[in-house]
Amino acid sequence: MLFEIHLILKTVRLAIRHFTNLFQHALQCQFQRLTYHPMSQSKTILVIGASFAGYHAARCLSARIPTGYRVVVVEKNSHFQLTWVLPRFSVVPGYERQAFIPYGGYLAPAGWGFGSGLGGVVRVLPDMGVGGGRVELEDGRVVGYEYLGMYPGKNVTLVHSRERLLGRAGGDGGRFTERVLEELEVLGVRVVLGERVVEGDDGVRLKSGEVVPCDCLVKCVGQRPNSGLVQEWSPLSVSETGHVRVRPTLQIADEAFDCIYAAG
Repeated sequence: MLFEIHLILKTVRLAIRHFTNLFQHALQCQFQRLTYHPMSQSKTILVIGASFAGYHAARCLSARIPTGYRVVVVEKNSHFQLTWVLPRFSVVPGYERQAFIPYGGYLAPAGWGFGSGLGGVVRVLPDMGVGGGRVELEDGRVVGYEYLGMYPGKNVTLVHSRERLLGRAGGDGGRFTERVLEELEVLGVRVVLGERVVEGDDGVRLKSGEVVPCDCLVKCVGQRPNSGLVQEWSPLSVSETGHVRVRPTLQIADEAFDCIYAAG
């Protein structure tokens, strides 16, 4: 009972804070519209990328910039893309219907199927027709675990290049990753840590030389930081892992570029 009351109070507090922020933002936008005057020689605040961090930054700046400045957003996509949801829409049968808003019968069918416009997609997962009983998942981060439940009754081997599962998503402590490892062992999943996959003709060959026979290899690797642009300007601001180093103000670490910020 006390827990439920605490949860309700916490929810109400968060809701009040959220609507207060929305009200303040609306007032700032209205004030900015009344006081802002476009100029031909305005200074440009450039926002590269309009995903989660970029969109929020541009939205806040647009309500606060004084006369003499303008905000320019550069984004390669024509629409906002929820990164974690897109793979699910791409591979789960029928799930893509939830990505669209019904619009009656006003538009004729265009004959375009979901997934056909995704660059680099060769075959969506449900169409792969996994045969046999041996499936190998390459990479032990979050995406790999989503596919484990898709192959019940299969002999699954999970290969991860790190000495610890989940990577950064597992946090700094090892208790969570140890629990995940225990649960995988209960499910009968063989876990190989500290290894990389090199595809061979017969089965999958690991960096150590071990050959793992499998009927299907599912690659779940990826999630590398896209910091090439910052690397060109300031190599000192990019870590060995490719992440951008920033100060508490979100300015990049190199003090020679105080006007460049990074978030995401």
